[in-house]
Amino acid sequence: MDYNEFDRSFRYRKTTHSIPSLLDGLRSNRIQWDPMFAYSKSWSNVSKSTFIESILVGMPAADILCEENNYGELFVLDGVQRLMCLQEFFNDDFKLQGLKLIPSLEGYRYSQLPYGQASVFHNRTELGITIISYDTDAILKFEFFKRVHSDSYRFPVQLARNYAFREHLYFIRDLQDASRDHLAPKEQHSYRFSVETSKATHRDVSEFDELYLVLCSASLAYHNRMPPSNIRYPGRFSDLLDETAIYLHRTQSDFIPLKDVVLNALSRVSMSLGSTVFFTDFPHRRYHSYPGSEVLLDSDSVVACFIEGLKGRDINLEDLKSRKIGYRNNRSPQSFFKELFN
Repeated sequence: MDYNEFDRSFRYRKTTHSIPSLLDGLRSNRIQWDPMFAYSKSWSNVSKSTFIESILVGMPAADILCEENNYGELFVLDGVQRLMCLQEFFNDDFKLQGLKLIPSLEGYRYSQLPYGQASVFHNRTELGITIISYDTDAILKFEFFKRVHSDSYRFPVQLARNYAFREHLYFIRDLQDASRDHLAPKEQHSYRFSVETSKATHRDVSEFDELYLVLCSASLAYHNRMPPSNIRYPGRFSDLLDETAIYLHRTQSDFIPLKDVVLNALSRVSMSLGSTVFFTDFPHRRYHSYPGSEVLLDSDSVVACFIEGLKGRDINLEDLKSRKIGYRNNRSPQSFFKELFN
């Protein structure tokens, strides 16, 4: 991954907003969030109450991180649960509970707060906002999003790629729709995200997206559109996938031929196996003497089958046991290239 000097400026500004101003922005949709990229755990009422209590006693809060589009609308990247908490509290949707610093307000809703405490929300509290400009380089957005979530449990890097490199995301989702008769997740996922979507679901969806990114990487390398010699930092598999996402984001002219290559290879795989391939973390292969039997494969096996499909070869499922690509363990991509070019 690399970028030129003129791309290196991370464009952002810092500001503050009163709580009524933030809530007004939410009501008017000038501030909103995309649940697809909201990798956060829903707060319990106790967690919400703790945040409200922190505001009431004047504790500083971490900045809310947003990206501004070219229309001036703000999309929240980090801080969704805080904003939801404020919105719900002002709507009297929950009572304060588990308070440690001001237990006298235990069980109160917003409308029941004494004047002194209510005025804190209206007149005396402002929350910091860090606003990223829409024209910040996509590579910088990618690195920033990863670092924001660096402490999040099992954060999927593919989610950061999806956020920063949108053209690659749209292409991958189009590929998934077009190839569902050849390759599909065993557990079907809805792409209708909400703020209640669990982190586990985000990880599952990102994992399937990343699998398709590996298939694109194999196709581009095999057809010399993205040869290994052109990859600057091939030390880990994630670096190769980053390069592939950037390539797709910047080279949309390759979308149509690349789509044909991927679909043709997946079609060969499903025809050779006589079945749609179902992707799962827990592979279990079922063999029957009649066509159409169910085939469940893990990520390494799917990629190995796909490489055979790229080469126009028949697939031997038993042979897959000894062939480990290892991209899920973020190893060096050398075994991947060896499979591809041998």
